[in-house]
Amino acid sequence: MVTSAQGYECKAICVTRDANCVDVADEMDVKTVGCVVVVEDGVPVGIITDRDLVCRVVAQDRDPEKTRAEEIMTTDIVTSHRTEDLEGVLRTMKERSIRRMPIVDDGKLVGIVTLDDVLVQLGSYIFNANRGILGGIQESHRTTPHRRRSEAREEAVEEIWRQLNILGEQTQKSVRDQLGKLLDRFDPR
Repeated sequence: MVTSAQGYECKAICVTRDANCVDVADEMDVKTVGCVVVVEDGVPVGIITDRDLVCRVVAQDRDPEKTRAEEIMTTDIVTSHRTEDLEGVLRTMKERSIRRMPIVDDGKLVGIVTLDDVLVQLGSYIFNANRGILGGIQESHRTTPHRRRSEAREEAVEEIWRQLNILGEQTQKSVRDQLGKLLDRFDPR
């Protein structure tokens, strides 16, 4: 049986243990998601991905009408508390090699973080930071001498560095290198 969160806001798509795989697949299709969380009284007890449906039902030639969610779900799920910061969530996802992490509060499912969500948010941070840097550089070119342009450039780089602090070291280095190359194009020496 497909269910929704009861008594709390939940952005994750949920099913019960007895949902059959056709219902699970239909729910994923309708909601355009790649996974569902299996819940029992609002507590996550498993997760099913689109890959699970393919490998554990289709590839094994099981009847999807008769195969229940609890038969194919991954039960060793990793969750995060809703107060954990993004850096901690990403660290755990990397350490455990997972792309989706249910978020809980008082043990109840309140949402899910996916790697796709993180990439979209990261893209937004970079876009906004880039706009701020370019705006600061353009303004400094119009109104101040070279020394003021250098100060504006340094302030802009410091601001983006603060915004990107939640990212891993590899991503920070890559973004910083790219920003340095971009800024060098606007600041002839």
